Amino acid sequence: MRKIGILTGGGDCPGLNAVIRGVVEKCAEAGMEVFGFRDGWRGALNAKGHWLTLSEVEGIQTLGGTIIGSSRTNVLAQPDGTSTIINVLDALGLEGLVAIGGDYQGIPIGGYTQLVEHLLEGIEVRLNTDYLEQKEKLDRLAETVVYTGPIDAYFGYSLGALEYRSVRFETEVLDIPNFQGNAAVNYTDRETPWTRIIEHKWFEFGKDEQGQDLPKTVISREYSSEWKPGDEPYYPVNDEKNGALYAEYKRLADTEKNVIFGGRLAEYRYYDMDAVIASALKKSEEVL
Repeated sequence: MRKIGILTGGGDCPGLNAVIRGVVEKCAEAGMEVFGFRDGWRGALNAKGHWLTLSEVEGIQTLGGTIIGSSRTNVLAQPDGTSTIINVLDALGLEGLVAIGGDYQGIPIGGYTQLVEHLLEGIEVRLNTDYLEQKEKLDRLAETVVYTGPIDAYFGYSLGALEYRSVRFETEVLDIPNFQGNAAVNYTDRETPWTRIIEHKWFEFGKDEQGQDLPKTVISREYSSEWKPGDEPYYPVNDEKNGALYAEYKRLADTEKNVIFGGRLAEYRYYDMDAVIASALKKSEEVL
């Protein structure tokens, strides 16, 4: 394979430019060329775009949006859309296509805080409350409990403790309006000690109530760390030993009446956001 295409479809979301840069750089190392379609699938349908160069993608991971543009064009809704794409790829001599993004990806209007506030509207919320310390009392408040904490903690570690990965954060206030132009940028190279940097203002699109740029920004560097009892657990450890122990806890969980175990910690599995939302909706359909 010597030539491929790349496009970004759907709405803007963090990390698109970083992926574009990574694809172009890795292809260059392999002696391959990359054609960037302009404005997502719309450009692919009309053969609009240009060949991307290393100099063009240098440093673009700090820029918001996508340097090749995007659109919500739905190929499947176009007459002969799929065959048109194949013909365009053939005409350009492209042997593959990297399609990044989706139709409705991005940050909710108002940010995730507003989204969660709306989801919890009219619902009593208790903060700084340890469910397991007050389990008997809290269980009496509802017919069904949705438990999303560590499954081994729920059963008092009666079969032993599962292992987790944890995360630590270093937060810094910078006297500049923009650090990276995205809410989150991931770092996957061996040399960088942190795994991602969060720039919090971009969860709200970085503007004040009058639409003006904020003069400062807050960033948090995220580091992967070993977990020990007492630390905040973030991710399960996917190996044979922990998998076998979780299976034993799962058998105990299946005997619990009126308790739904869900999420990364209660199901001891890694979930991306889209997958956990899909799982929650499916469970709701089964229960309600």
